[in-house]
Amino acid sequence: MIAMIHEEEITTWRKNREKDLSEGIMIGEMLWSPVPENERKNLKLNFFPINVYFKFDAKLTLLETKKERILSKEDGSPTDPFLETGYVEFKYNKENIRLFFVFDEQTNGYYIAFRDSTCGEESYPNGRLLLIENIGQEDIILDFNKAFNFACAYNETLSCPVTPPDNWLTFAIEAGEKKYH
Repeated sequence: MIAMIHEEEITTWRKNREKDLSEGIMIGEMLWSPVPENERKNLKLNFFPINVYFKFDAKLTLLETKKERILSKEDGSPTDPFLETGYVEFKYNKENIRLFFVFDEQTNGYYIAFRDSTCGEESYPNGRLLLIENIGQEDIILDFNKAFNFACAYNETLSCPVTPPDNWLTFAIEAGEKKYH
C-alpha cells in the first residue's frame, strides 16, 4: 500500500514537472521556462523508473551562520552568490552521506545540487537538483525520485552553476529525471 501511494505521488510530481516546464514557472513576477518555446507543446521528459530505494530518512541541519557561496558557471563565469543554509545527512549502503544545500532567492526554495555516477551517460552531465521540503524540521525525507535537471539541460543558451565537488556522489542515483532529449 505504501509503495502504491509513493508511486502515485511520484507520478503526479512528474506530470506537474512537465506541466511547469510546458507552461512556465513563476519566478518573481515572471512566468518563465528554460525549454525553448517550440519544444513546450508536446514536452515529454525522461525519468528513471520509480525506485523506493532512493527515498531516504535524513537529518537536516541548519547552519547558525549562513555562508555566501559563489560557484562557477559552466561557461567559467562566477554565479551570483547563493546562501549556503545547511546540510542533510543520510546513510547509503552503510556509508554516511552529507550534502549541503542553498537557498535560491529567485525561486524562494532550498535546493541540493548533486552529481552522481549517472551524470554524463543517463542524466545531465553537470548533475541534478533536489528541492528540500519541510525545511523547518530536523527529520526529513529525501526522495531522489523528485530529482530534476538544471535549467541549462533544456537550453544550451543558458549557463548554470557547476555542482560543487563536495556534493559529488561516488554511486549512481538511478531515480528522478534523466537527460533531456
